[in-house]
Amino acid sequence: MRQHPLTSVLVKAIGFFLGSLSLLHAPAAWGQRSVTTPETEATTPQAIQAQQLLVRGMTYQQLDDQETALQYFNEALGLAPNEPAILAALAATHEVLDDIPTALFFAEQARQHGSDNVYHFFLVAELHMRAGELSTAEAAYQTLLAQFPDNWDARQSLAQVQTMLGRDHDAIATYEHLIAQAQHYADVRRQILPLYLRVGDMEGAERTLQAITELDPRDAPAWRSLGDLYVRQNKLEAAVHAYEQALHANLNDVYAAMALADVYRALGQNNQADALLDHSLHLESASVEELLTRAELLAATVPPDEETHRSAVQILEHVLERAPQNSNALSLLGQLYFVQGRYAEAAPLLEQALRENPRDPDGWCQAAAAYIEAGDPEHAVEVTEEALLLFPGHLRVLRTSALSLSRSYRHEEAVLRFEEALAIAHEDTPDDITLISDLYAALAQVYDRQQQFATADSIYGRALATDPQNAVALNNHAYSLVNRGERLREARRLAERAVDQAPRNPRYLDTLGWVLFHLERLDEAEEIFTRALASEQASAAVYEHYGDLRARRGDLESARQYWQQALDKSPDNVALQEKLKEDS
Repeated sequence: MRQHPLTSVLVKAIGFFLGSLSLLHAPAAWGQRSVTTPETEATTPQAIQAQQLLVRGMTYQQLDDQETALQYFNEALGLAPNEPAILAALAATHEVLDDIPTALFFAEQARQHGSDNVYHFFLVAELHMRAGELSTAEAAYQTLLAQFPDNWDARQSLAQVQTMLGRDHDAIATYEHLIAQAQHYADVRRQILPLYLRVGDMEGAERTLQAITELDPRDAPAWRSLGDLYVRQNKLEAAVHAYEQALHANLNDVYAAMALADVYRALGQNNQADALLDHSLHLESASVEELLTRAELLAATVPPDEETHRSAVQILEHVLERAPQNSNALSLLGQLYFVQGRYAEAAPLLEQALRENPRDPDGWCQAAAAYIEAGDPEHAVEVTEEALLLFPGHLRVLRTSALSLSRSYRHEEAVLRFEEALAIAHEDTPDDITLISDLYAALAQVYDRQQQFATADSIYGRALATDPQNAVALNNHAYSLVNRGERLREARRLAERAVDQAPRNPRYLDTLGWVLFHLERLDEAEEIFTRALASEQASAAVYEHYGDLRARRGDLESARQYWQQALDKSPDNVALQEKLKEDS
């Protein structure tokens, strides 16, 4: 049976209702619990019947028979029109049936008539979350906290929403409020830690990690993160202590062992570093297969962890020193380099792995993608052409081939390849709207690059008609419009929808900031660009566009700094070179 997100909220809301049933009398008094007289002290037959209908409806809802549940809840509502528990039940049932607008209508009615029940407020907030309306959900949690200021769950949910909206400083303030309420909760500190790191508050990060290790001295990841922080601050002796504590908590912590060895070497203690690595990793005594198994386990960490990935890379590099043709090691190291953005190093490794094991279509696609990202699309074309000989008609290979051709400015060939992929997708996987929409979005971009804008706009429309939430199509269409200087209000709506899908994506934030810049909404553009620049994945375009904004505001010195950073990331960008020359 499907687990529905509002079930627990509903059960709590109705439990509150049943617990207060002795206060319920004639229908006119439901939802008005202060109205009781000696004449109405006995529960009416209508109230009893409404309660029975409500409980029956709940039973059918738990059996996943939502239509029958609705019949009982509607009948109960007819007997008690303003009873919050029944309104809450209707809200939760319509949510299960994916009718979010109706669910919100009933939830808001439940909150209005049952403002003494915190769970009615939760219903409204969580339904807005389900609808993807993050700003409205934030306001709903603020409303809840105005009524119930000590509600822990609501404040924690508020912090999570603020994080999703990219408002890290607001989320930090909310989490700090929670920490003040309960100093002994390590989980809240773990949630605030990445926010401190993202905004560059090293003092807050250090304070948080120290508190976590005090609360749980066996928390190896916390000690390890504290060691990393000390290394960044060049507090090497403190880092040694932290990494040693991490190893004391977990003798098999490969990353802590490697990091500690690096610090030993930085302190000139090379013999101690070598002994530690040999003991911890058994690099010399372990077989290639044992080392590969260890690297695979580290690489498979869920959720992906940058630290353990770095440990896996070191082990795989050691494996390849001993077994240069090991296809599994080549492939896994290539994948990890790709994740780390080391595309020029990833591409030849992935291709070499395919020479040893060519029956992997996804491997061919990733090798081609690495060459594209490394700025060598012609090599990517060669890789995908070879892959298509092995896997003719394979959709992902066709799509990657078309992208490679497009990046190589072989637009006519790219169009034919995309059209071939779309024909196969419509025939073989007509229900895969994500794939079909992605193919349309990529095809539109080919026409965009050829400045065939009417055709591009039409195909972007098909992509969004297929999947209205396709963030890539939304973003790319918005970026195309703003660069043409056309339909800027529409571009803003498209860009905002893309950011709603991925509030931290620096590419989407850059597009929205660029649109706002062209709309002369410079304060809003600056706030958006600042969020984009906070990402480690911020591209040269973000730095260039923010430099343009600083120049528009008359701060040419700052503008040149950002243009130079953009050029550092994209040294072949002739337009940037000219821009820096003009303002020198």
